[in-house]
Amino acid sequence: MLKLYGVPLSQPFRSVAWALLMKQCPFKAVVTVPFLADKPFGSKHESYKSRTKARSDRIPMLQDGTFYLVESPAILSYLCESRGWMDLYGPPGSQRKALIDSYMHWHHSGTRGIASLVAPYLIPGGSYGPRDKELHRAHQLLKQLESGWLHSGENYIVGNEISIADLLCYEELAQSSMTGVIDLAEYPAIQSWMQRMEQQPFFEEVHLGLKTLGSLSEPSDRPLNQRLQAATKAGLAGLEKAQAGFVSSGSPSGSKL
Repeated sequence: MLKLYGVPLSQPFRSVAWALLMKQCPFKAVVTVPFLADKPFGSKHESYKSRTKARSDRIPMLQDGTFYLVESPAILSYLCESRGWMDLYGPPGSQRKALIDSYMHWHHSGTRGIASLVAPYLIPGGSYGPRDKELHRAHQLLKQLESGWLHSGENYIVGNEISIADLLCYEELAQSSMTGVIDLAEYPAIQSWMQRMEQQPFFEEVHLGLKTLGSLSEPSDRPLNQRLQAATKAGLAGLEKAQAGFVSSGSPSGSKL
């Protein structure tokens, strides 16, 4: 069985988990806190550097047998190509695959930056004051997404079928919008696209942790560490619930070509 290292509150982790669930490919989620792998309160397993030959210390990480892979776009590409999930990607040399790759290259310096608005709220004692510079940058990226990647009138980022580009993009926006950090009311194309994404299979299960965390836009009487623990438990339970119907069946969609 595949193993996916990370936490349900990580947007790249959720994008990979969502793809695995959509294709009914069984996997085990292994709770791993980035940068804490060598600490007793961290992930309780070997450090990322020992497993990835110092390539990265970030999450998520996919383990497929003795093979370890980091960076969510690379993980999603690998899963699609190794397991024949061409509906989520595209045949080698196809224009659809090229456009998806184009988005994924932009994603790192593009949509990925929007979720950074959430980070200050997840630091104990962090400030809840306005961050005008970060908000301005986020809205610039949203405008580019609204008028660029989603301007064509098609249902998804590339064409009328969902792809791994949509999974990557959605999680970054959900991280900020579902926690009340940013308002997307002025972006109708983004809103319509997000509504279509929220109709996809396993949406509720994948986002149970994020929904449990709730709004971060205002201070809470509940300690942050308790909220994060509850959200993590809920997220893991959601992933287990989603797999309950297909893990025992040994779905062929999870097998290699």
